[in-house]
Amino acid sequence: MPSVSTYGWFVLTAMLIVVIPGPSVLFTVGRSMALGRRVGLASVLGNNVGLSVLVLTVVLGIGALIAASQVGFLVLKIVGATYLAYLGAQTIRHRRQGENRFTTGSRHRVFVQSPLVGFTLAADTSA
Repeated sequence: MPSVSTYGWFVLTAMLIVVIPGPSVLFTVGRSMALGRRVGLASVLGNNVGLSVLVLTVVLGIGALIAASQVGFLVLKIVGATYLAYLGAQTIRHRRQGENRFTTGSRHRVFVQSPLVGFTLAADTSA
């Protein structure tokens, strides 16, 4: 049985981990703030598609193979981080064009971008 002090530190650490948003949450919030509620919802739906693919890979045993392979897991982490950096750079690069750039098909565009963010970054944080 852990001591009261250890339990207190555990609860404090767990609360900090829960309060700090992850990359997927930051991606969704950023898209929602920049492009509106509907685009934010498309981002959430796309992110959940990516998470569903991740769950399916775990169920099929592919997730265990990737987790066991240091190279495979590193590649997955690098792909996720690179893609998120690419999306951030695109947003910064086109910030002067404002929302005019996103008026046509923006929900569709964000929905297509979100699954890769959900799959790669959730896989990175789940192991």
